[in-house]
Amino acid sequence: MSADHARQIPRRVGTRFQHATSLLGSALLLLAFARPAVARSLDAASADESSEGSEKLGAQIKHEVREQLVKVRTKLSGLADRLHHRGADEDDEEDWYARGMRQHKRGHFKDAIAAFQKAIDADQRADDASYNIACDYAQLGDVEHAVEWLKRATDEGADAESMVGSDDDFDPIRSDAKFRAGLQELHAQRAHRHASEQARLERRYQRLLSRAPKSDEPWSSLGKELLDAGAYDLAFKAFSSAAERTTEPGNSLYNAACALSLKGDKKAALAQLERAIEQGFDDLHQLKHDDDLDSVRDEPQFIELAQLARDLELDVERNTFVLNLGSVHVWTRKGSKKRSAEDVAHYQEMAKKHPQLGRAQFNLGYAQLAAKDASGAEASFAKALALSYRTGTTLYDLACAQARAGHKDAALDSLQKAIDANAGAADSMDDDDDLASLRGDARFRELKRKAAMQSGNDDDDDDDE
Repeated sequence: MSADHARQIPRRVGTRFQHATSLLGSALLLLAFARPAVARSLDAASADESSEGSEKLGAQIKHEVREQLVKVRTKLSGLADRLHHRGADEDDEEDWYARGMRQHKRGHFKDAIAAFQKAIDADQRADDASYNIACDYAQLGDVEHAVEWLKRATDEGADAESMVGSDDDFDPIRSDAKFRAGLQELHAQRAHRHASEQARLERRYQRLLSRAPKSDEPWSSLGKELLDAGAYDLAFKAFSSAAERTTEPGNSLYNAACALSLKGDKKAALAQLERAIEQGFDDLHQLKHDDDLDSVRDEPQFIELAQLARDLELDVERNTFVLNLGSVHVWTRKGSKKRSAEDVAHYQEMAKKHPQLGRAQFNLGYAQLAAKDASGAEASFAKALALSYRTGTTLYDLACAQARAGHKDAALDSLQKAIDANAGAADSMDDDDDLASLRGDARFRELKRKAAMQSGNDDDDDDDE
C-alpha cells in the first residue's frame, strides 16, 4: 500500500474544534447580551436611594440574570447536542477508511480488512478500500483473497493492475504461481474491456505508419497507450520503431520486451530484454519488480539477464555531464582518485568478462575518461563503436576523449559524425569541459550551429482522434 495507491482523503481534524469554537462564541454572545441588562439594572439601583427602591431593583436584577442564564444554558445544551450528532456523522463518513489505514500501518492487517470492508459498506472510496484489502491479504500471505479483492478493486474502477507492479505490499506473494495466474486474468480482462480502445489506437498506428516520423517520441508515446490497452503486437511494433529512431534505445527495447511477455511469447521477450540491457537499459529495480515480466521471471535466462544488468550498470562520476542509459543518471564532479582507480579496475574486469558487448567497452571508456586516462578512454570508445554500441553517443564520448588527448582534428571529425548520427549534442557542447580545447576553433562553432539547427527540427507528435 504505497502512498500513490492508498490515496487518503485528509481527515477534517479541525472540524470538531471549529464546532467547539462556534459553541463558545455563541455562549459569549449570549453573556454579552445579558451584561447590558444587568448593567442597566445596577444603574437604576444606584439612582434610586430609597431602601424600598433598592430592594425592588435588586429583585429585578436577580430575575433578569436568571432569565439570561436560562437562555444561555438552553443554547449551550442545544449546541452540545448538535456537536455530538455532527461528530457521530463524521465518524460515519470518514472514520472507517482512516481506521483501516491506521491499522494497516501498524501491521494489524485483519483489523484493517474489517475497517475497509465497513468503509465499502458505507460507500466510502470503494475502489481504494478494495485495493487496500487486497494489500492486507497479501501481507497475510492469503493469495486467493488477495487476487479476489484485486478483481473487485478493478470492478470498482481502480487501476489495480498497474499499481500492483510497484507496490511492495504484494512482495510476500509475488512469486506465487496462483498470484501470477490471477494477474494474467487481470491482463486478459483489461484487454477485453479495451477492445474499442484498441480499434481506435490501431487507426492511430496506421496513420503514424504512413507519416513515418523520424523522432522516437510519437512511436514511444503510442506504444505505451497500446500496451495499456492490451494491444501487445502493435505495442511491440511501436516500441521497436521508437528504438530505431533514438540514440538511447534501452527503454524502448525494454518496453517491447514487456509487450512480448504480456503476450506470452517468452522466448522472444527474453531475447528482446537481452537487447535492451546490451543497449543501455539499467533500471535494476524495474527489472526485478515489473509485473509485465512475470511470465518470464522464473526462467533461467531471466536470472542470467539480471546478473548481466548488474555487470553492465554504470556508476561513474565525470565532470557535470548528464548521461542517460535507460534510466537517468546525473553525474557530479569526481572527487576521489581512489574511487577513480577502483572504477577503472571494475570496468576493466567487466570488459574482459563481456568482450563482445559494446556497452562493457563503453563503460570502461567512461571510467577511464573520468580518471583522466584520455588515451585509454579513446581506445575503449573505439572498441564500443566497432561493436555498434549506440553510435551517436559513443562518437560524442570518443570526441571528448580525443579532445582530452590533444587529438583535435580527430575530435572534430568524431563530433561531426556524432551530430550526423543525431546524438543530440547541442545541449552538451557549450558546457562539457572535455571539449574545452575545441571551442576556439571555427570548425567547432560551425558544428555547434549545425547541432542547434538539428535539435530544432524534431517531428510533431502524432495526432489524436
